[in-house]
Amino acid sequence: MLFVASLPFESVAYQGRGEGLASISSAIGYVLILAAAYRSNVFFRKPVRGVGFFMIWVFLSWGYCLVLQPHDLLKVYVTLVRRTQMVVLLWISASLLRDEKLARRTLLVLAVSCAALFLYVHTIGGGDPGDATMADDRLSVFEEDPNFLASLVSMGVLAYLALPIMGMKHKLIKTSAWLVGMLGSASVVLQTGSRSAIIGLVAAMPMLALQPGRPMARLRRLALVVAACGAFVFAVTAVPMTRVRFEAALKGKLGMREKFIPAAIAMFWQEPLWGWGTIDAMRELRRRESGRTSLAVRATHNIFLAPLLESGLLGGAPYLLGCGLAWLTAWRCRNGPRGIVPLVYVVLLFGTGLGFNIDAGKGYWLFLGYVFASYQRGWLRNR
Repeated sequence: MLFVASLPFESVAYQGRGEGLASISSAIGYVLILAAAYRSNVFFRKPVRGVGFFMIWVFLSWGYCLVLQPHDLLKVYVTLVRRTQMVVLLWISASLLRDEKLARRTLLVLAVSCAALFLYVHTIGGGDPGDATMADDRLSVFEEDPNFLASLVSMGVLAYLALPIMGMKHKLIKTSAWLVGMLGSASVVLQTGSRSAIIGLVAAMPMLALQPGRPMARLRRLALVVAACGAFVFAVTAVPMTRVRFEAALKGKLGMREKFIPAAIAMFWQEPLWGWGTIDAMRELRRRESGRTSLAVRATHNIFLAPLLESGLLGGAPYLLGCGLAWLTAWRCRNGPRGIVPLVYVVLLFGTGLGFNIDAGKGYWLFLGYVFASYQRGWLRNR
C-alpha cells in the first residue's frame, strides 16, 4: 500500500525524472522486490499468459540489444534494467491483486493519495516555486513531467468512480470527502494540460455505463456517466491553458507529434522485421524530426509503435499480443466481482498510450497487472 500511495509523489526525491532510481516509489519498489524473495509463492504466482508475453518481450529486448546493438551499451543497459523492473512489477501486481480486498484497498489508497496531492498543490506546494509550479502554464509538481503526473492522477480519478462498483459502502460514497477528492483529482489532471491523459479519461468514463445490472440501475448509471463526461468536457473548455492546447490540436499542432509520428511509421516500414534498435530508433527519429544529425533522442510517444520501431515485428509482437490479451481479459471478466472496472482501466491506459509513453511509468504496469489479476482462474484455461 505504501508503494501505491507513493506513486503520485514519484519525483519527490530528485530534480526531474532522471533515471528514476532515487524516487520514493522506486525505493519502496526495491523493498517490495526484496520482500518478494522471501514469499515468492505469494508474490510470484504462476502468471497468466498475458504476463508471459511481456516477459518474452523483455527477454527478446535483452538478446536483441546485446547481440545486434553492442554500441551505446550503457544507455541500452539502463533502459532494459528499468524495463525489466516494470515487468517484475507487472508480475507481482498480477499475483497480489487477485485478492479482492487488496484490490479494493489499492484503488482506495490511490484515490486518497491523489486527493493528498491536490491538497498539497493548493496549500503547501502552491507557494513554493521549486515544488508546485506552472511550467509553460502547465501544472508540474516536484518538477514531474505534466504528462506523467496527469496519467497517474487520472488513474486515481477512475478509482473514485470504480470504488462503488467494487463494493465500497454507500455511506462513504455519499460523503463530501469522496466528492471533493474526486473533483480535486480531476482538477489536477485538467491543470496539467495533458491532452493524452484527458482524452484517455474521457474515453474511459463512458465504459462505466456498461456495468451489468438491472435495467433501471443501468439507466441511472448511464445518465450519471453522461452528466459527468459533459461536466468534464465543459471544465476542459473552462481552463484557459487546457482550452488553448486543445484548440491548437484541432489546428494540427500536436507538440511535434504531427512530425515525428509519421516519421516513425515510415521508419517502421523501412525495417519492419528487425527494427532500428532501442537507442538508434530514437536517435534516427530525432534526426528525421529536426533534419540534422544529433546525439539527442526522441521518444515515440506511442506505446504500440515504440516496440515495433525498436525491434520490429519479431521483437515487438509479444508486447502487442500481451496488450491484446489484456483487452480480452478485461472484456471477459466484466461479469465478475470487479465488473467493468478492468475494462475501464484498459481503455484509460491504452487511450493515453496512443499519444504518450505511459508505459515508462509504474502506474501503467501496476494497473495492467490489476487487469490480468481480475480473471483469477485464467480465462485461457476455461475457454
